[in-house]
Amino acid sequence: MHNFFFDYPIYYLFICLFIAFFYAYILYKNEKNIRSINFIRCLFLFRFFSIIFISFLLLNPKYKSEISTIEKPIVIIAKDNSESIKNDITNELKSLAELLDEFEVYFYSFSDDIYTDINMRFDGLETNFSKFFASIKSQFENRNITALILASDGCYNAGLNPEYINFDFPIYSVALGDTNFYEDIRIDNVINNEVAFFGNRFPIEISLASNLLQNEDKKLIIELNNEVVFEKEINFLKGTDYQTHNIYLPANKLGIQTYSIKIESLSKENNILNNSYKLYVDVFDTKHKILIFKKNISPDIAAFKSAISSMENYHIDDFDIGDFVDSTQINEYNLIVLFGLERIPNYILNSKIPLVIFDIRNTHYNQLK
Repeated sequence: MHNFFFDYPIYYLFICLFIAFFYAYILYKNEKNIRSINFIRCLFLFRFFSIIFISFLLLNPKYKSEISTIEKPIVIIAKDNSESIKNDITNELKSLAELLDEFEVYFYSFSDDIYTDINMRFDGLETNFSKFFASIKSQFENRNITALILASDGCYNAGLNPEYINFDFPIYSVALGDTNFYEDIRIDNVINNEVAFFGNRFPIEISLASNLLQNEDKKLIIELNNEVVFEKEINFLKGTDYQTHNIYLPANKLGIQTYSIKIESLSKENNILNNSYKLYVDVFDTKHKILIFKKNISPDIAAFKSAISSMENYHIDDFDIGDFVDSTQINEYNLIVLFGLERIPNYILNSKIPLVIFDIRNTHYNQLK
């Protein structure tokens, strides 16, 4: 579909024609310096069409073209290619694709790597669902994915938990692999801040999962430099159990600290690699400096200082506005707080330091441009 339109009403174009004709006519009506009538007519036409063209551009013409293409909805068939898979259903998946003639079908295999076809070998050493979903999302962004048919045993040992992966298309699972029940306790996911401040406590969120034939009590242990800094008895329920624990640890050592998180293993557990996890936290000794300027003593100042002083990463200095002599020292501070000042000094207004103003009379707004 093709459209041509203006920002202004179409009758403006006729007005432009009239203006161009009138202007050119007036300009060359009484021309006496040029004797050739044909040359005058050529100049008239040139002036007429030039003004029309300029006026046409001033109307801001636009040309819009729309091209529509119709594509089939997409179905993705993906097969887990790890060593843990016991059933080969490659032929069945290809037969299924032949029935989906109304769809555009794409084949994938995944384990350590991602292959754009169904790989017949089962030699992958790990299963990474999050890497596969990220690849699908990147390749088919803004495409119409109708369904993902996923053939897998559901076990993964790399990447994020599939439960926490976001996707906006339906997934149809085909269960593969060994149907025997294997008891297992594992650290499913760990979320923590990469940075902490010295003397503070920082949070760690630990997600644990288990598959058990009966209830078990196991210890969750966190170590720093082979020293136990946290220990807790965890009760795991029979069957499949998921639980999350929020833990706060003190940041008592500077620099990059390596924490080892361990959950006790079962007596006959096949896979104990997922019973431990290492995380790294960079501990800084940084204090933010706050400068308070006041004119009179106020209970608000004491309340403000009391609230801030309870946090160890803040240092507070307060001065009467007349006692602060060296104005260059304010560059050492991260925040300036003003209490009851009738006028803000220019060296504060000209600085780039954030201001907090306690002013019930609203006297400073004219100064703050």
